Parts: sequence; structure tokens; C-alpha cells
Amino acid sequence: IIYLTSSLSHLEPTTLFLMVCAQDGGGLTAAVNADITIHILQTALAPAEFERPKYTFSVYEDVPEDSPVGTVKARESL
Repeated sequence: IIYLTSSLSHLEPTTLFLMVCAQDGGGLTAAVNADITIHILQTALAPAEFERPKYTFSVYEDVPEDSPVGTVKARESL
């Protein structure tokens, strides 16, 4: 789960890179970490409202590299 603990409104448009280490239910750790890219776009509008309060994505261990695993949707605040 990735979530914010504060606003990112102070940042210019930027890209964040995360490295995730996966572990299965038996305690085995993946040999290769997953790289995650998050693009933060700035706007003069009010903060976006996400369509859902929580997003969860599952990935099979044999999914091809660079495959999208989920989509997060938001809309402008009214």
C-alpha cells in the first residue's frame, strides 16, 4: 500500500521513483526488486478527488516486465 501522509502541492511537476521488494506468503523474497514510477502533475485547480478511497493491485509472478498492473483514477474537485 502506498499512501500520502501530507500534501504534495509544494512540489513542482516531478517524477518519483520507488523500489519495491516483494515477498510471498512463505517468506521467499523476489530475486529482483520492482521499480515503480509515479508522475506528479501540478495544476492550479483544487486537489483531485480519487474515484475510490483505496486501490489494491495484485501481480502474478510471471507477468512480463514493463506490464501495467493497475490504474488510479481521479477527477477535479467541484
